[in-house]
Amino acid sequence: MWCTVYVLYRNGKRIPAEVAKASGVYGWLHMYSKTPGIGMPKSDAFLLPGPDADFAHALIPSLELCSLRAIVGGGIRLGGIDPHSHYKPMLHQSWWVIPEQRQP
Repeated sequence: MWCTVYVLYRNGKRIPAEVAKASGVYGWLHMYSKTPGIGMPKSDAFLLPGPDADFAHALIPSLELCSLRAIVGGGIRLGGIDPHSHYKPMLHQSWWVIPEQRQP
């Protein structure tokens, strides 16, 4: 789906709300719940430039082991693990997702 994603954590620390709101990225949210080809359960999410884009062209770092939660004020909170973290154990990451129409 077309949406704007606001990243809520950086290096494991919560980003201030005004900074997160100022850094939204528009794109196509792709999430799958099973690993393609082998069907193992694993929810991963990617923000891509379009529906047919390759995962290598993600606009922001992907999330692994995701869970979705509706936000009462609007949008979706997508929480998971940042697989690109250089820290161990892996760091939590959350996105605030606002579904939108496709931009011209």
